[in-house]
Amino acid sequence: MSTKKPPRQSLQMVLSNRLKEWMHENESLDTQAKLSVVAGVGQTTVSRILNQQVSPTVDVLEQIAMAFGKEAADLIIRPNTETISYDKKKYSLLPDYEKVRVEGFIAHAIAQYNQK
Repeated sequence: MSTKKPPRQSLQMVLSNRLKEWMHENESLDTQAKLSVVAGVGQTTVSRILNQQVSPTVDVLEQIAMAFGKEAADLIIRPNTETISYDKKKYSLLPDYEKVRVEGFIAHAIAQYNQK
């Protein structure tokens, strides 16, 4: 019995969906106009990205991501249940001992699951 994989989302769709999520989660950047001003890109460009009508340059992706305090690569990473989603900027601000605790918790949870 073969199982079909669901079709992969286009990167334009991934980008559009991720940008919509980020805008929804951030009140100060929740409109095209606000994002346009803070990111320093045209409102038309933001609209075209959201409507999957353009493949933006890496520079534009970087400007948009920086407006949110995030990495450009995070805009185009396809959703995957095998990766952990977390705020990398906030994680980077944790003291080293807290990072060790987080990593230890993840290792413990995986070990517990594997024992079942």
